[in-house]
Amino acid sequence: NAGIVMLAQKYFGKNPEKFSHYLDKFQLRGQTGIALEGEAESVIKRPTDRSWNKTISLPFISHGYEMKVTPLKMLTFYNAIANDGYMVRPMLVKQIRSNQEIVEEFTPHVSKERIASESTIRQMQEALAGVVANGTASKINSPYYSIAGKTGTAQLNGPKGPEEGKYHASFAGFFPVDKPKYSMIV
Repeated sequence: NAGIVMLAQKYFGKNPEKFSHYLDKFQLRGQTGIALEGEAESVIKRPTDRSWNKTISLPFISHGYEMKVTPLKMLTFYNAIANDGYMVRPMLVKQIRSNQEIVEEFTPHVSKERIASESTIRQMQEALAGVVANGTASKINSPYYSIAGKTGTAQLNGPKGPEEGKYHASFAGFFPVDKPKYSMIV
């Protein structure tokens, strides 16, 4: 987290709007657009919001605090990294059949533009593979298939604010690294 904060301050400290623009390009705000009623909306502050704090919002958001991102939205982001930078809207149903006859068929919606440059996506794929090969997720490293992903922790809030020593752990990723077929968030 400290390294990410230093990078965020170095590259965006004087221009947090540019940082916010990247979050928009990564499509982390809002809903995924999945055909499912009641999807929660991810919320990430903008520098123009009244709740933006000039001292702490950029560093906190850069490592995942001061934001509410649904697991589905975060998994969709990891899928974009797995899909060479192209965002694919989640689908729950591929076909509707009646007596083996296809009544309706759904096709994936894929973005026309990458969420980042091809070289940036490759670097992200390598970094995520490194997290599993010899980083914080090394316990799930497997000799049978390659996995890429990222561990995370979120401090729990109680009635009086953050609770000391209480965290939610998470992992999001995809496999196999070279030709991803599966993704997960836990």
